[in-house]
Amino acid sequence: MALRSPKTVTPMPDFDLADLVAPLPFTDFVKRHWERRSVYAPGPRDRFAGLFDRARLLAAAQHPRGAHADDPRRLKAGFRDARGEHAELSITAAQIGPLLAAGMTVQAEWLHETDTGLAAFVDDMRRALAVPVELDVAAFLSPEGSGYGLHFDTTSMFILQLAGTKRWHYARDPSVARPANNVIPDAAARAAGIHGYNESDLLVQELAPGDVLYVPAGAWHHVRATSESLHICLTLRPVHVLDLARDLLLDDLLADVRGRSLPERPGPHPTDLDGRARIEAHFAARLDGLRKAVARLTPTALADAWIAQVEGPADDAPTTPSLAPEDVLVCGNPWQWRRAKSPAGEAVVQVMDGDTVLATLPAQAEGFVQSLAATKRFAARDAALWSPEYPWEDVAMLLGEFVSLGVLQRA
Repeated sequence: MALRSPKTVTPMPDFDLADLVAPLPFTDFVKRHWERRSVYAPGPRDRFAGLFDRARLLAAAQHPRGAHADDPRRLKAGFRDARGEHAELSITAAQIGPLLAAGMTVQAEWLHETDTGLAAFVDDMRRALAVPVELDVAAFLSPEGSGYGLHFDTTSMFILQLAGTKRWHYARDPSVARPANNVIPDAAARAAGIHGYNESDLLVQELAPGDVLYVPAGAWHHVRATSESLHICLTLRPVHVLDLARDLLLDDLLADVRGRSLPERPGPHPTDLDGRARIEAHFAARLDGLRKAVARLTPTALADAWIAQVEGPADDAPTTPSLAPEDVLVCGNPWQWRRAKSPAGEAVVQVMDGDTVLATLPAQAEGFVQSLAATKRFAARDAALWSPEYPWEDVAMLLGEFVSLGVLQRA
């Protein structure tokens, strides 16, 4: 939980995938390119006006929110090592400025968990797709001359160029279908033509603001900024029919107690044919149970599972309470606060219930927390005066989360 840095949010139009690949007709993209072939979709320059910028990247890096707020992979720097090979390392927000000055690319992951504008963008994408997929948004800020070396990824991605220019060298087609791992080849592997790599086969395109590049999983690419560049990467991780069926099959299979264990291991000698036969008989019975469970699985059950994932949580799922400026709040359960350090070593403020950490805030929120601790009853609008540099919507969200935690109660 954290107050975000104050910002002006530009209203954004609704987006869908058709907007990203225009002027290419969306039906052509699905038929010819989706997870099959790279495609470049040029401008217009204002296509992503207001979607995201450098200042919001730095603010999100300083005050992360969401499930990955403390994940060390959230912030990285990419650079060339002493051998000239691509390398990455995890960094802290305080290191961003010096590392950019040193010519490194800064990569920030899961930004949609912190930035409200990107969260709305991701929601638009999910509604447009109408399928249960995982969507990630990462940003890449590169000084001129910086970029990532040759590699391919396990996921397909849309690159949205927001500011500056970056030159992409990329393969038209994947070299590996459904790759299980990202591959970053060294000089020897490149010289040996690993997975069919040939630099002369790569296409070259310089992206400018408003441009989009789609690169499928397994397609070689390397990039270099030709001016200070900012782009975001939208990664889609589709859900397969086996993902939908898995929980339904498990419920059926585990209803039989015999399906909840593995067979005993065979005797100590590899010639224990009876032991081997017992193992095969055990798995034969499990396979028979699996076939029967699949036979009982109906299109209706799969459709219900798919609709449940598409629609998301029920309307009555717990949410952060919505507060109006005139709402009156009082302190709820007893609580304390303390100064502490985050796993990355940054100063934070923690709201405590005994030894339990209820919330972690950036150090800049200390004045807000002190005012809250000293005020037993107040109107929500009054709390906005405790941190006048933050917009009302951020203060209202924080107060609502305190209500959810029991720190505050409505009068």
